[in-house]
Amino acid sequence: MVKIQQLKKEASRSEIKALQNQINPHFLFNALNTLISFVRIKPEEARELVVNLSDFLRYNIENSMKLININEEIKHVQSYVSIEQARFGERVSVIYDTDESLVCNIPALSIQPLVENSIKHGMNVNTQAEINRKIKIRISVQKKGFDTVEVVVEDDGIGISSVVINNLYLDKMNEKNIGLSNVHNRLKLIYGEGLDIVRLDKGTRISFNLKEDSVDEYILSGVKYELFNH
Repeated sequence: MVKIQQLKKEASRSEIKALQNQINPHFLFNALNTLISFVRIKPEEARELVVNLSDFLRYNIENSMKLININEEIKHVQSYVSIEQARFGERVSVIYDTDESLVCNIPALSIQPLVENSIKHGMNVNTQAEINRKIKIRISVQKKGFDTVEVVVEDDGIGISSVVINNLYLDKMNEKNIGLSNVHNRLKLIYGEGLDIVRLDKGTRISFNLKEDSVDEYILSGVKYELFNH
């Protein structure tokens, strides 16, 4: 029995690490293209973009299998947003509604993919008339109840489809929505519950709850998810 439980933990570690280490290649391609265009005409902005991209990649590489202070996770999101704003300019705006006094840890790379989803899909353009579409994103991290912290990423984009929501909960996501799927599955592995996604009249609201002190380490000492039965 002990051996079986250990095997489950090892399998869970491997799956979470594999999920967490995935970086969107299209994002990197676009960031590098932006950097190339800035080098000659906007050298100062090019240097700033290099710093933000370096911070972004370092965070992804160094924080695998870790619980991170929530404020460090927000800084990572800010690096990502700065990279996207270099590309889209004022078309992307982000409001941070976070309680900086919170002492709470979060699985690394849990918020940034949700913001990336908002930008990627919320700004999806199909016609020339929509080429200048703008999006506003609100990121909220607030205490909810005695031992719960609620994380919310809400945007005023075109709105997520009901098909995507259903596929997420049925574990039938395609590669276009791999970021959402990765975060949802990691949260389920660690906390037993994944993302709550709601299509708004205008935009999408994605949220999840963190239980303070519910996980000692990000190596799943308290995982309830039965991976072998998944």
